[in-house]
Amino acid sequence: MGYDNTYQRGRPVQPERAGVRPHPNADVPTAWIQGVRLGGNYAGGQSGRERDDRVRSRLRSSCKGHRTAPIPLEQALVSSAAVPWRWPAEFADLLTRQWQRVLDKHPHHPRESGALVGGRFGICRNVIDERVAVRCREWLDTRLYRHLETLNKRIPPESISEAREEYAETLEKTIRVKSAFFQRRTARVHSVAEEYGLLQTFCSKSFVAFVETITGLSVGCDDGFQILCYEEGDYVGPHTDHYPRSTVRRNGYLDIHVMFCNDQVRHQWLVYEDSGYLCRIENLALDGALAAYRLPFWHYTTPLAGKRRSEKRARRWVLLRTFGLEGEGSMVSVRPSQP
Repeated sequence: MGYDNTYQRGRPVQPERAGVRPHPNADVPTAWIQGVRLGGNYAGGQSGRERDDRVRSRLRSSCKGHRTAPIPLEQALVSSAAVPWRWPAEFADLLTRQWQRVLDKHPHHPRESGALVGGRFGICRNVIDERVAVRCREWLDTRLYRHLETLNKRIPPESISEAREEYAETLEKTIRVKSAFFQRRTARVHSVAEEYGLLQTFCSKSFVAFVETITGLSVGCDDGFQILCYEEGDYVGPHTDHYPRSTVRRNGYLDIHVMFCNDQVRHQWLVYEDSGYLCRIENLALDGALAAYRLPFWHYTTPLAGKRRSEKRARRWVLLRTFGLEGEGSMVSVRPSQP
């Protein structure tokens, strides 16, 4: 009895089918192939079937005649003739249908679910289509990761060695994470992001409209764009993100985090202030989600923990855009209606 490696609509043939014995690695490339089953704008004009057949053929050939795992999808895409993926011109093209309906109601979305705790923080889950999120992570891993810089600030040893009084210790913001800033247009990371449409996506009108819809706030001037990449053990220590000397941020501002997280991440948490205590906790190990922070307030991000034996592959991306605020308002929690 041989192996049947064929795929139907991005899924392996069911092993229950009489006379068919599934390939031992059939479940591995399934997720990879699902990640490239996108047509239209995401395929660069190439039909989904043509691209699927090309990548599927390369994945099959990698396991032909032996039982070793197929090559990763990122290698298949980069080294093959597959058309490079581009970010869409509008952020709305990344959204699921449910969240597109939420955006269509902008700016008069009914605030059914009430204000968030303290009006400071909220998460929208499953904002970006699952298959699109796979392509976003793939692009970040293969095109942008190599251009990141490591932010590394340790706990100063003198905070203990030079202490002279009990209970008088202080801790500056400590951090370990990879990051990319986009202030300099001549930087390589800026040119890559611009070439593949990333900056256009996060500067689009639909992105601003979506932010205003889910927060209930009118955003002002754009005050920066940054990308963070958390790997095993990466974290950000307690801090407030208060900028009293900034004319845009000193009276409060909005940070929007678009998050992508692979399956190798076990957990990463946000701990933040409520009523003067660091007592609130939220899960950040989410794929295709969006988090809104109305800053400043005390908070910290716990060290990322990967799954056992997958620690080196665990990775969480944050695409962060900052806005000043216009007028007063309180953040609201919005959930998409069911299809």
